[in-house]
Amino acid sequence: MSLERKLKQECQETIVLGLNGRLIQTKPSAVNGFPDSLLLLPGCPAVFIEFKAPGKKPRRNQVRWGEWLDDAHFHYWLISDFDDFNKRVGRLLFVHVRSKDAKS
Repeated sequence: MSLERKLKQECQETIVLGLNGRLIQTKPSAVNGFPDSLLLLPGCPAVFIEFKAPGKKPRRNQVRWGEWLDDAHFHYWLISDFDDFNKRVGRLLFVHVRSKDAKS
C-alpha cells in the first residue's frame, strides 16, 4: 500500500468512526489536477483535500486548482501528514462549533 493511500485511509477512519463525517473520494480522471477528496463534517463547511505522500510535491495542475479554490474562498487543504490533518480538523470543528454555540 502506498504512503498516500495509507495516510488517506487513516484520515478516513478518524472521520467516519470518530466524527460521524465522510471523506469522499473524487473521481481523479474527471478533472485533471482536481483535489482527490472532499471532507464532510456535520455543522462545518466542506473541505477539498489533496493528499500527498510525505515529501511529495503537488503537480502544477494540482497547485493551480488549490490556488483557485483558495481564491474563490473554498476550504482547501494539502495534506501529507496525519498530525497536520488532525490539527486542521480540530481547528475547523472549534471554529464552527464555537460559532454555532455563540448563536444559541
